[in-house]
Amino acid sequence: MVSKAIATAFVAIATLGIGITLETLSGVSLAADPTPYKVSIDPSGSDDSKRRLSVGPHDRREWSEYIAANSQRMEEWIQSPLPPDYFQGKFVTVTFSRPVNLEEYYDIVTPLVAPGGRIRHYIAVARNSNGRWGSEWTFQPPTEQLYEERVTPPNGNGNVARYTIEGIMASTLFLGDHTTAELLLSVSLRDEVYLVDTTVIPIEHTFDGPFDAYHVASPDFLLDKHEP
Repeated sequence: MVSKAIATAFVAIATLGIGITLETLSGVSLAADPTPYKVSIDPSGSDDSKRRLSVGPHDRREWSEYIAANSQRMEEWIQSPLPPDYFQGKFVTVTFSRPVNLEEYYDIVTPLVAPGGRIRHYIAVARNSNGRWGSEWTFQPPTEQLYEERVTPPNGNGNVARYTIEGIMASTLFLGDHTTAELLLSVSLRDEVYLVDTTVIPIEHTFDGPFDAYHVASPDFLLDKHEP
């Protein structure tokens, strides 16, 4: 498996529609070098009153400082008392260390979202009939339909590809009413979990979140997708 320090990818998480790869961050930057991440808040769509938050490491192939800052933030939360509603409704990204099945997925995320929170989005990885890896993402909670065989539209030669989902590699959540720093830490220490990214939480507090759209980094694309 690729080291946590070098795995990276950008996942665009929009309020409506489908996911796309985030390649640039535009607009006003709220975090500049030498901070370990970059942040921008831009108008979302044609309505200037709506806001889109973009967050990710400066270098798409270097995550060590970003993850270190995330760990330090968690330690500070554990050491310093926080208001009971500090995490309520806030946005996090959970990246798994390998593809997890539905039972594992819900065992991990349910304590984070219940009650009052919700699953926003998930990324699943698949392998086609030629053994090549791919991924898909959906803006709804996963169900048993996740494992139904997919068939791509025909290409120019009339050929199609068939593939099945191996498991879920990442998910975004709005945290539930009872989430605490201790709970976030306990989830992050599970073997199945690669990273619980809390970078957005203090940004939402500072800039009066939630936002209308989120473009948030996840290191899932460069992780080894095979089961250990």
